[in-house]
Amino acid sequence: MQVNDEMISIMQGREVIYASMSELFLNLIEEKHLKMLEDLMPMYKEMAENSDNKDIRYGVEHLIDFIKVYQESDKSHKKTLIDNLNREYSRLFCLGNAAAISESVYISPLHLTMQESEVEVSSIYKQCNFDMKHTSNEPQDHLSYELMFMSYISKGIYKHLLNNNTAQAENLINLQKSFIKDHLLNWLSDFNKLIKRFKEGDRFYYPLSCLLLGFIEEDSAYLETL
Repeated sequence: MQVNDEMISIMQGREVIYASMSELFLNLIEEKHLKMLEDLMPMYKEMAENSDNKDIRYGVEHLIDFIKVYQESDKSHKKTLIDNLNREYSRLFCLGNAAAISESVYISPLHLTMQESEVEVSSIYKQCNFDMKHTSNEPQDHLSYELMFMSYISKGIYKHLLNNNTAQAENLINLQKSFIKDHLLNWLSDFNKLIKRFKEGDRFYYPLSCLLLGFIEEDSAYLETL
């Protein structure tokens, strides 16, 4: 593996993208989350312009529209937009007949259990000394946790690269390859399709899930080139 400044920069960008997506899918939306998305939008826009991935392009296009409306709104309307997003989040992810946001629900035979993949990812987290350090009681295979784990490992990769620890960096890259294949891409397409069924997802969360799915597909392809 040939290490250069571009690779290190990409790994640093991956850390930020995974962490920001983790935040957006874990919490009810606050002003700081939309500011974070706004700050990252130039990166996502460039990504869409240089990619044929239809999910990335759809997600970026619609999220840009939402951010523009938010930016041009007065304080009262901004609060209304955030309140509406939080109602949409609750409807999509917190009700019994909503879009489950944990891996096990999608891979279990009856789409009910939250045990097998939770135990598996929890074991991987422990092996890598990863702790979400969050007060929520979400299962370990919650989307937000899996994304933050990817951010954590991306940080480890570029730190090893900066210190010329190529072998350790390669080990972490291989771990990410398998984690994406065996976990994230094992259920995110179904998650994305389920959100599409709810009108509450049209404006924000379906485009966001499209961007996430497309990014992870492209990210997986990138890792395979290393």
